[in-house]
Amino acid sequence: MFEEDEDFWWDLAMEERGHASLLQHEKNSPQQEPFFTENLLATDLDVLKAANKRILDLVAACKSTPPSRLEALRTAYELETSAGESHFQRFMESPASSFAANIFQQLNQGDRDHAERIQQYIDELE
Repeated sequence: MFEEDEDFWWDLAMEERGHASLLQHEKNSPQQEPFFTENLLATDLDVLKAANKRILDLVAACKSTPPSRLEALRTAYELETSAGESHFQRFMESPASSFAANIFQQLNQGDRDHAERIQQYIDELE
């Protein structure tokens, strides 16, 4: 939507694709233990459904009424920081109990870095 931000978003998107690729590779590799540890997965499906609905609603709202450049960045920051909420955040802050947990914790650190980079980008524009 904002060509002047294309390089910034491209870099973050490529990092996210790298995260997804790593997870997919590890998920498909033979493991001695289940890849998705029990305390990682959400137990409240309604919370996940609500989060997914919120994102779909945001996409629809942006199509009908495009946000300003700063609104788009602030929304991205909010989404990036909300990904570490509830049980997921507790899991990420606990000691790594498996190879999979270690991977997820490293990826979570990357997400925090993304949030910080988005905030720095916002600060530069204001």
